[in-house]
Amino acid sequence: MPPMCIIYYYHTHNSEKKQTVFIRGVYAALKPFSDKCKEAGACIDYLKTNESRLDFPHFRAMGLTTSSGIVESGCKHAIGARVKQSGMHWSAHGANAIIALRCATLNNRFDAFMIQRKGV
Repeated sequence: MPPMCIIYYYHTHNSEKKQTVFIRGVYAALKPFSDKCKEAGACIDYLKTNESRLDFPHFRAMGLTTSSGIVESGCKHAIGARVKQSGMHWSAHGANAIIALRCATLNNRFDAFMIQRKGV
């Protein structure tokens, strides 16, 4: 996964005309570092592989939402409301377990989740 600052910049400063120019600019900026820095190479590979998925102007023209606000709000509601209550302290393992259970419950998949967990 590329550095989030690249994706954030791309998402917030992109326009239809700038899209190809921006991606080529990122490639050019990262290329000198790609041999010595695996993250730079990974970012270039990610952008090349997912260029068609980064066409935000096209998606907006289709009436699709391209912001992450809906997902962030869902996470805040589903996860934050459960694990961040007053006085709660979680280990990473315990938090992951309760988050999986909470998501299964909210998605009406509790029974399937329990069957999977039991290995039946």
